Amino acid sequence: MKLKPLKIGLFVLIAFGMIKYRKFFIDSIVKIGENLAIFPLVFIIGSIGVLMAFMRWVFFVRTLEYKMGLWNEFKVYFSGFATIPSLVKFSDSLRLVYMKKYGMSLADSVSVYGMERIMDMVVTSIIFLIFVGQITNVAGILGVLALGYLALKMRRFWLAKITKFERFKRLEEYIESTVYNLKKFIRPVPLLATILFSLGMYVFQLFAFSIAAGVEVWELIPAYLLGWILITTTPTPAGLGFYEAAVSAAIAGMVGASNALATVLIFRFVVLWIPIILGQASVALMSH
Repeated sequence: MKLKPLKIGLFVLIAFGMIKYRKFFIDSIVKIGENLAIFPLVFIIGSIGVLMAFMRWVFFVRTLEYKMGLWNEFKVYFSGFATIPSLVKFSDSLRLVYMKKYGMSLADSVSVYGMERIMDMVVTSIIFLIFVGQITNVAGILGVLALGYLALKMRRFWLAKITKFERFKRLEEYIESTVYNLKKFIRPVPLLATILFSLGMYVFQLFAFSIAAGVEVWELIPAYLLGWILITTTPTPAGLGFYEAAVSAAIAGMVGASNALATVLIFRFVVLWIPIILGQASVALMSH
């Protein structure tokens, strides 16, 4: 019920925008039709990027010595996309529910989720530094990681305060288990594997974005990284709405406004909406 006003407001805003800028939206739809010839290639390369993200998650799960079977791992992973259209931020927490169903403790599930987010931040920093040269952005991301590390080092102090409250009694258990598990991921071989999976995810999705836009990869890196930041920082799941508007604006100068929106919609259909469809199918299967 609390989300109802947000949904209504978002739908009203979208409807108003589509009416006010209807010529722009019609032109964008026409551009999507004109670009359908490249869709198969965007789909193949973008799907490899999605697959790399799935393989990284499977690697994390198996590093903690859980074996659900590949088909169950597929369903559990994509279940995290199922509730994105409901506009619930952190909707991939549904994945934690199904991970528990297949025998993973909450602490271990949170460890996997945490490693996904940490690796996203680390690889984003690497790409910013190598290709964009944005030292300020790298410093900001590393600063967040450093604050997280400091909070863990001082956990005895703040956990003693928090766990006085009944609802936080088990928090220390979860955090200590998570810290213990994270040590398994920072050994040389697991760390190298997770970096390679993460880079593969970024690179394949970036090339798919480049093909959809018809622009050189290097020119699109700032817009692509902006999209990743919006996915994390905006109030809607996967940055819905904010991502499309901001990334379209970022590349409009290269490809034209209507073609920019068409590019983003094609790209997001491959890397977001197809996983959402797979996720909803996976939830339906596991519910039965």
